[in-house]
Amino acid sequence: MKIIKISESKLIEIIRSKFDSNYVEGSYKVRRDEFFNKFNNIKSFKEVDDTLIKDIIEFIGFEGFNSEDDAIEHISWMINNIYKKLKDPTKLYRVVGVKNKKQINSKDLGYHYVLDKIDIDLDSIGFDMFDEELTPYIMEVLVSLSEINIQQTIRQNLNFPNENDITLKNNGRGAKFIKATKY
Repeated sequence: MKIIKISESKLIEIIRSKFDSNYVEGSYKVRRDEFFNKFNNIKSFKEVDDTLIKDIIEFIGFEGFNSEDDAIEHISWMINNIYKKLKDPTKLYRVVGVKNKKQINSKDLGYHYVLDKIDIDLDSIGFDMFDEELTPYIMEVLVSLSEINIQQTIRQNLNFPNENDITLKNNGRGAKFIKATKY
């Protein structure tokens, strides 16, 4: 009897090819690459269907949830009941801390927003760690749906589902500043 040395990964590949009819070398990588190509080219929430949502959970994960099913249910609900129904343009809100209202940068408005002022929580954004001289202001902006970073919005909602975050492209430069009011 002749003893042949093979690596563990080669042995696993041989076993899978003999016993797992669904196994094709590199098929996961191909599926993953196809997914990210599709995901990274999404231009509208209307393009996101139930199949893509399941792929998002598979390839991006569901860190902010107890289970895959919870993540699928939450993201499906957010996309189908909130994001797909947004008006174009839509109003968004965020908190900034400044010493003087005139210091608010109305050009680079920032990335992270929420749809409703009720979702603004100073504790969750660490406002207590700001300089004592800063005053929190709620910024209101008007933004075209094309300025929403869909991919990052989905990722943020998977990692931090209670924040209801909407992420803008280009540091919010495409948004129109409406007003800022004291928190």
